[in-house]
Amino acid sequence: MHIPVLLEESTKLLLNGRRTGIYIDATLGGGGTTEKLLEQLDCSGRVISIDQDLSAIESASRRLQPYSNFTVVRENFRALDQILKKLDIRGIDGIIADLGISSMHVDDESRGFAFKSNSRLDMRMDPQGPYSSAYDLIMNLDEDSLKTIFRELGEERWAGRIASRIVETRKSKAIETPAELAKLVEEAVPKKFHSRRIHPATRIFLALRIKVNDELGVLRELLDKAVAALNPGGRMVFISYHSLEDRIVKWKFREYAALPESDFRIITKKPIIPTDEEIEANPRARSAKMRVAEKNQGGVL
Repeated sequence: MHIPVLLEESTKLLLNGRRTGIYIDATLGGGGTTEKLLEQLDCSGRVISIDQDLSAIESASRRLQPYSNFTVVRENFRALDQILKKLDIRGIDGIIADLGISSMHVDDESRGFAFKSNSRLDMRMDPQGPYSSAYDLIMNLDEDSLKTIFRELGEERWAGRIASRIVETRKSKAIETPAELAKLVEEAVPKKFHSRRIHPATRIFLALRIKVNDELGVLRELLDKAVAALNPGGRMVFISYHSLEDRIVKWKFREYAALPESDFRIITKKPIIPTDEEIEANPRARSAKMRVAEKNQGGVL
């Protein structure tokens, strides 16, 4: 089961005491965040929840059946402006995005995210989407391209060595499953550099997932479109799980706040992180960082 991270803190900061307005949950997932928002809004409040994964939408929709004041949209959240236009919504009072991978994706071995999975290497958030799968990248990209992905998106120290091993291995056999790729990476990284806390292939899988789903490009688009859609007094809450995402959110917030005549205010000077108790209950939360900003009354962005 997917457990939303920093749920109490994020929804409290997003609503800021309000019980009405239009809010975007850009990452519906299991529906926990949308449900929490709906519990706190009155009947005039509305939540628009976005997800590109049909299975997530079907599962969350069943959970949210008791509520009538929400709308689910199957789409990539980079299309926020188009979604709002179709729904005839001219402005929103807040947006929350819990970035990264859902526990449901990891738990479903057929999606190809988990190290031990013997299903096809995939890693697409939307299996019917336009992007190439992780298998396509692993089997077709040249060594330099793979090394660049692993180094820049995974910040992997052994990027070159791993890329070389992949190219050499695929000459004789296909690397078809996450389990096969994880074992290959484990063998490529010298044992004395194996961490006790995380699998040696963690950064490689992260890099591939980011590349497959264009996660950083999508995040930049969402941030720009979200701040443009905010009503005065509206807030943005973004929860990230690795340094590349957090860096984008931090610098985008600073960029908006620095614009001439801007009335965009950063609420969190430093990111909010989970408590030790939350991390113990939900290990996925350990790397989470939450940043919050607000378009003040009279904002010109």
